[in-house]
Amino acid sequence: MQHHLLETTPNLILKRSVKAETKSVELTLAGELEFSEELETDDLVEPEEDTKLVTARERCAAVSSWLLTATEDRALGRKQWTEGGIALLSCGGVSSAIRIPGLMVWAVAGTDELTEVDVFLGGALDGGPVFMDLHSNLYYLLVPGSFSWRWNDRDFPGVECLGPDHFLGVPDIRLTVPRGRSYWCVPMNSPGELCNSGDAERFVRAAHSARQVEGARR
Repeated sequence: MQHHLLETTPNLILKRSVKAETKSVELTLAGELEFSEELETDDLVEPEEDTKLVTARERCAAVSSWLLTATEDRALGRKQWTEGGIALLSCGGVSSAIRIPGLMVWAVAGTDELTEVDVFLGGALDGGPVFMDLHSNLYYLLVPGSFSWRWNDRDFPGVECLGPDHFLGVPDIRLTVPRGRSYWCVPMNSPGELCNSGDAERFVRAAHSARQVEGARR
């Protein structure tokens, strides 16, 4: 059984435009958030079909609760988020993760400016969730737990699929700026919303090719 303590990567800026039938609501949350504090905003985001309005706090709570289904001790997971910003969750159940070296991601993005890379990732993976370990410069794409791994380290050095028998340090969903240990480059928008497997595979291949081209130029 392998552990990844980030492979146990904060200030919160979340900016998203949500389209309703005739109205767009833009929500911006800014300011550093201490781990021991709760979100203070009650700004409204996307209206649901039954016209019930969902607050940013409720959205974060729903996503956090879903992520914690990957641990047998949810109370411990919440405590880990509160005290250190990272909870140790198991892979291969509700989700797995593809770990990619930062050099590969930056090569395909064409920049190592983290905020620009975050925007690129959001577009390349159609909003699928990604977080980064800032200490090791590793990116993690969250994919379905059933994701089928078809590569080896020889073909894609440094890339690994963390599935069953792996544990992964996942940042608090509120950490969305590059500060501290880890943060969400592309936050999970709703419970269970993961990267599409095909998009993730294409991204890995593109990142690997871009890194090879970059290396050949040196």
